[in-house]
Parts: sequence; C-alpha cells; structure tokens
Amino acid sequence: MARELQEGRTLPYTATAAIDNNELLVIGAIGAVAPVAAVTGDRIDMRVEGVFRLTKKAAANTDGAIGAKAYAIATGGVRKITGLATGATEVGTFWAAAATGDVLANVKLHGHAV
Repeated sequence: MARELQEGRTLPYTATAAIDNNELLVIGAIGAVAPVAAVTGDRIDMRVEGVFRLTKKAAANTDGAIGAKAYAIATGGVRKITGLATGATEVGTFWAAAATGDVLANVKLHGHAV
C-alpha cells in the first residue's frame, strides 16, 4: 500500500547555520533554495524543484549552454552555479545560456540526488 506524503517540491530542513532568503544550499546531494531567511535551528521547507535565478561564479570555463548540466560550488563560503563539474555537485540544468562573465544563471533544480 502506498500513501503520498507530499508532492516532493520541498525538503524539510533544520538550519545548521544562518541562511539568507533565496540562498542555494546543497543538502546531501540535492540542490535546494531557501524560500525565506533562517537562523540556526529554524525548520524551513527548502525548494528543490523549479527554475531559479541563482548566483553564478564568473570565471573562466564556468559558462553553461541551455540544457547543459549546472553544478554548485562553494566560493568564499557561498554556493554558486558553474558549468564546470570539477569539485562541484550537480544540482540542475541551465534553463538559459550563461556566459563566462555572467554573475547570475537561470537553473532548473533536479529535485533529487544525481
């Protein structure tokens, strides 16, 4: 017997540190966006599906073509999107092309570990 618990668009998460509104986190191997700011100990429902405009690393070889895999990498303590897989976690797909110098990228989150 199966019973649906939820649609799976959010992931319950207890903040282990302060989180900014719209901040990208990697929880396990899942990319997630905070819908609200939170402080340590707050329980929030992180968004794991949808298309988001996220901060992108602006450096050589970080571009992404529409439909290409998008990765999250920690840069200065902040998770940013990159098109480069090395040292990063796959979190979604570039929903629009992002050039090397771009500081924002449109990314569709997978909603599951890859």
